[in-house]
Amino acid sequence: MQHPARPTATPAPQERLTRQDLHAMLDGLTTCDPWEVERCVRFVLAETQGVWHNRARAKMCRRLKHCALGRTHREQLVACILGRLRDGHFTEQYRDQLRLAPRLDRPAAEAAAHAGMAADKAHVRRYSAWLLARAGDMA
Repeated sequence: MQHPARPTATPAPQERLTRQDLHAMLDGLTTCDPWEVERCVRFVLAETQGVWHNRARAKMCRRLKHCALGRTHREQLVACILGRLRDGHFTEQYRDQLRLAPRLDRPAAEAAAHAGMAADKAHVRRYSAWLLARAGDMA
């Protein structure tokens, strides 16, 4: 079995984004410009851990719900957000991401939440219950 290449010591461009860079991206979302939407979707999908990155990701998800997203963006965001729930790999302010999922694909969000109720990890069960309690209000 061949293993994927290890990441290099040089951080990815998104890993180096500063708080000011992220604010500029957020400001670009107010017009729902397709280029800015693309940049923000890529950032939400990325697993970066920089300063203020989780806060920016949360704010982007709150603003993306006001933009007309194409099918590809909707599918990518739902798969990523619900994958984080399934794996239990999420950090602070994840609920803002989780709120976006049922707006983009309610059946998939509900299915993931029901599956999460049987998860071994308590935090996955907690967030799944939270999602199920609110999914009807978010569609």
